[in-house]
Amino acid sequence: MVVGLLLPTLVSCTASEKDIGEVDDNEPITFLVADDDEGFTRGAYETAKQFTSYSIYSFLGLAKRQYVGNVVMAKQADGSWTSSRTISFPGKNALDFFAMKPAFIRDDVKDLTMTWDEKSFVHTLPNTNAKQTDFMISSLMDKTKEETGGTLLFKFKHLFSYLRFVGKTSLENVNIKVHSLTIHNIKSTGKFTFSNTVERDGSWELRDDLDNYTYLMPADKDLTSKNALIHTTDSMLFVMAQTPKVFTIADNTSFADADTNGEAYLEIECRIWKMEDDGVTPRYIGCAADTWAKVYYPMSATTKWQTASSPYSGTYNVMFDFTGGYTYEGEDFLKKYTNGEMKMISIEPVQSFLVTNPWEDDDYNSQTLEMK
Repeated sequence: MVVGLLLPTLVSCTASEKDIGEVDDNEPITFLVADDDEGFTRGAYETAKQFTSYSIYSFLGLAKRQYVGNVVMAKQADGSWTSSRTISFPGKNALDFFAMKPAFIRDDVKDLTMTWDEKSFVHTLPNTNAKQTDFMISSLMDKTKEETGGTLLFKFKHLFSYLRFVGKTSLENVNIKVHSLTIHNIKSTGKFTFSNTVERDGSWELRDDLDNYTYLMPADKDLTSKNALIHTTDSMLFVMAQTPKVFTIADNTSFADADTNGEAYLEIECRIWKMEDDGVTPRYIGCAADTWAKVYYPMSATTKWQTASSPYSGTYNVMFDFTGGYTYEGEDFLKKYTNGEMKMISIEPVQSFLVTNPWEDDDYNSQTLEMK
């Protein structure tokens, strides 16, 4: 069975089933779960086939209150599913259902409220890809036993935007090996509220809390002269869907100013070197054979990780051209660390754009599971 279930102290609701009419306890509701086939496919997320648990809350429209709270569906080692308690339809009366994945206590989820009037939670997204887990929701409205036959299909929606890093270098005869990428000063915490009228819908209200989000490469990657996804498709960086306030570099400004003003920019942790004339000895620039350089780039003024059609999730390419970049102090990185022998060849802000069909395994990710 699942351990660490959501504690009752986190839930503002009641769970009494008295005085609700006829309840048929001999015919429990069957739950099915499927991926969202109307949105964007994703990497580094749990598909329906990979679910191990999720929680369900149901509400009785006739009484305008919670019917059953925090029923946890848990996948067993043999692939079967168990339920922490049975949900049965209250006679011919209709129920609303709200589901969330994951179904266990997390330090980054607070203030869960599941009442007739409000269904919401506060979430702080961990700031490194190694600690991030996909978060999904689903809901069904006004369902009766007669209409459904006791079988419900949950189609889950993802609640974060997903960043894929695409990079190249325009520097000739200079080697760049990327170790990590950090986007500074983006919003990290929000309150998600389910819609009470529209299935599989809701809205984020982001707070002004800012954090730096780091993508640590699964394996260090050499840049080439051609744009390429610089990490595997099974690992991405999650961010809250938002339009960040971005930093514009100018004379006598530095990335410290961006931090002071809460403006977004990209930091690339990498190793930079070129070969000496003997063709054997590497000459490291701003780093050593066992250390990493930190190079900084402004982000495009058009940067956003949300759209009107997908306000709280989506898959986005973040593209950069390694042309030399800046130091944290706003100096030309190459000029500083080569004593003026080299210099930045151009500066193009880091771009972001929505990806609509990024994966080849879309069909594989649209699996349906039957919960018995």
